[in-house]
Amino acid sequence: MRFLWGVVALGLSGCIVVPVGEDGIFSDPISVANDAQFDDPSPDAFEEDLFLALVNDERGNVSAQPVVYNALLTEAAQDYAEDLVANNRFDHIGLDGSTPGDRVSATGYEWAWVAENLFRGSTKEAAAIQTWMESTSGHREAMLEERAEEIGVGLEDTTYVLILADPL
Repeated sequence: MRFLWGVVALGLSGCIVVPVGEDGIFSDPISVANDAQFDDPSPDAFEEDLFLALVNDERGNVSAQPVVYNALLTEAAQDYAEDLVANNRFDHIGLDGSTPGDRVSATGYEWAWVAENLFRGSTKEAAAIQTWMESTSGHREAMLEERAEEIGVGLEDTTYVLILADPL
């Protein structure tokens, strides 16, 4: 099997990062109880451009190449965000046993490396990004991974799913 899985425990109140593939990482979900601490210019509606800018700002801080949106990755992320909320779940393994790599492949996207970060507790883009960046269990590493070239993001209620990938 092409996947190498490592398990990393998360010491925050609830977020998930799952890079899978060669040298992949598997982490736990992250959530926040109070998002008032996060500065966000658009607290009422998800703004794709803002989210991408925040990710690329963080990547730029470590001289990593910027990432771009991919429609297939966004489809996989949005579908999974909706599934997590509909089934009151917060896990990288789907009810059907699917992994992040399985869900991405099901869209027709061909990847060499893929990672998934999960966050629950706010609709603020900055809350998700800042929480992942402060994580010590793989979320930050996934966002800053050199191999990442494309992303997809899904948001349902207060649950974000971020997928980062290196296409074949």
